[in-house]
Amino acid sequence: MKKGFTLIEMVIILAIFGILLVVGTDFLIQTIKSSNRSAMENEVRQNANQIMQDIGAEARKADGNVGFTFVGGAGNLQMSTVNANPSRLVAYSVDVFGVLTKTITLGGTALPATILNSNSTAVLNCTGCPGSSCTPGLVVSQATLADPLSVSLTIQNNSTYTRSDFCAKVSLSDIIMARLY
Repeated sequence: MKKGFTLIEMVIILAIFGILLVVGTDFLIQTIKSSNRSAMENEVRQNANQIMQDIGAEARKADGNVGFTFVGGAGNLQMSTVNANPSRLVAYSVDVFGVLTKTITLGGTALPATILNSNSTAVLNCTGCPGSSCTPGLVVSQATLADPLSVSLTIQNNSTYTRSDFCAKVSLSDIIMARLY
C-alpha cells in the first residue's frame, strides 16, 4: 500500500480550506467595518454632546437679552450679556461646509474665533450620508425673549467619506432657559 494523498484528496482539502478562508475573511471584514462605524459614531456623539453643553453653558450665562438669527442660509445663534461690565456677545455660526465657529466679543473687542467641531464632523443635516441636499445642523427657536431656547443640533461625519460603514449621524435637542434679571 502506498503512503500519501491522492490528487482527489488534495483537491478536496484545498476546496475545504478555501471555503474556510473565504468565511473567515468575510467575518474579519465585517468586524473591521463594525469597529470603524462604532468609532465614527462615538466621535460624532462626543462632538454633539460637547457643542450642546457649550451652548447650554453660554445660554445660562446670558441675561434676558437672548435671541437668535439666521444669516445667509446658515444657522446662527447670538446670545448677549449686556448688563455685565464689559458687555459680552457670543455668536455661533455654521458655514456651508458644516464648520461651527464660536465668536466672543467682550466690550466691543472680538476674541479669536473657536471651531467647535472636529475636522471629521460637520454640523449639517443631509438627506443621506454623505448627502447632496444639506441644511445647517443648528436650529434654534424661541417664541419670546422670556421663553426658553429650543435648540436642535444635527451633526454627522464629514462628507468626504463615501463608504456606508463610515456614515454616522446624531441629532440632539434641548430646552435651555436663560437667566432673567
